[in-house]
Amino acid sequence: RSVVPGADEFEHVAANILVGQLSRPSMVATLALGTAPGGCLCLSGIRPDQVRVLEPLYAPYFEPDPELYAERSPDAHGKEYWGDWARLVLRRRTNDDRRALLDAISDAAAAG
Repeated sequence: RSVVPGADEFEHVAANILVGQLSRPSMVATLALGTAPGGCLCLSGIRPDQVRVLEPLYAPYFEPDPELYAERSPDAHGKEYWGDWARLVLRRRTNDDRRALLDAISDAAAAG
């Protein structure tokens, strides 16, 4: 199914995508539009040091939930191969500007 930014909002959204895509303004806006106000967004597929990169990008639309942040250390064999991973769970703010989100997607599309 095609995703149309702003067409649907969900209480729980998961994005297991690498940090390069998660950092794009159009992705931030699309995920914000797809997450219902008060809903949760879980970002995974990121390294612990990349959490600091993503938090400020999502801050206008989401509040971090430190109790739900977690780093994952696999067993010794997995660690040698995969390394450490993190997840960042955010709660969508209820007072953001939906028009600004749509404009961010439009601007990114026009620039890109």
